[in-house]
Amino acid sequence: MKISTVTRLVLMSGMLLSAAYLVSCGSKAPDTVMSEQQQSTDYYTATEEVKEAAMDALEAASQSGGGQKDRAGDPGSYNTPADSREQIQAKVIKTADISYQVEDFDESRRKILETVSRFRARVSSENQTNDGYRLSNTMVIRVEGGGFDSLVDALMTEAIYVEYKTVNAQDVTEEYVDLTARLKSKKELEARYSEILKKANTINEILEVQEYLGRIREEIESFEGRLKYMDDRVAFSTISLKYYEQLDNVSKQPDRTFGSRMEEAFGTGWNGLVTFFLGLIYLWPLWLIMGLLTWLVVFLVKRARRRRRTSKESKQNPS
Repeated sequence: MKISTVTRLVLMSGMLLSAAYLVSCGSKAPDTVMSEQQQSTDYYTATEEVKEAAMDALEAASQSGGGQKDRAGDPGSYNTPADSREQIQAKVIKTADISYQVEDFDESRRKILETVSRFRARVSSENQTNDGYRLSNTMVIRVEGGGFDSLVDALMTEAIYVEYKTVNAQDVTEEYVDLTARLKSKKELEARYSEILKKANTINEILEVQEYLGRIREEIESFEGRLKYMDDRVAFSTISLKYYEQLDNVSKQPDRTFGSRMEEAFGTGWNGLVTFFLGLIYLWPLWLIMGLLTWLVVFLVKRARRRRRTSKESKQNPS
């Protein structure tokens, strides 16, 4: 089996990197963790420089070879370094939001569940409501990405009137690749700090390194959680389906007799009278304030009249 130029470059870079790291480990002073961190930083920088050199050599080799494509793989893919030869598949999150009217609610629900089962999908949630005018049901359906479009088309066959249909395809490949690269870098950094922790001598050094390790571990778990979420969303597309049956409750009422109308009128009048008196009772604070104000006005008026009367009598009968 022949080894390509790119593979030889990557292997040579790795050997040089390992030799440089062993030399640095043999020559460093083990009595302080700060020097350990500095050398780790230097090693990380050297690693990036070697990787950049390898990538430059790879790019030059691919350009000199006229952009040779991988014959064994997809015609649209190029050779990659040894640690990332696998094809990076597109990560697309598909979602659909559908609402339509059906002729018969129960029959349509039965057919929809049969369709979901036929496509090996599952109903993750279901919410049925009835407001007297419309009997509706909202389903959240999860289906493997390959059967998404076919399932959407099959579900639409139950509609007699479509309110809306929205289909989205979000490409998250770039974000996924970026998170994967960050996760790999953080794990490498965690491994280096773990080696430093083994060589720490004092409690302060141990606590300081453990603090760095804790921060790195939190970032790693965050990246892993986000990647798992994206994997789930990519593997299983989501369909939010709302279907409803319009209930015929606005039917024409039968003709009513004069007596039934009189009875309805008396009932409506009585209800209005009761509502009126209840409204008066609800306003009792207002009536109380108005009564007090009325009493105060009457009292002041009467007192003013008495004073005027007394003044006139005193003028007519001077002592």
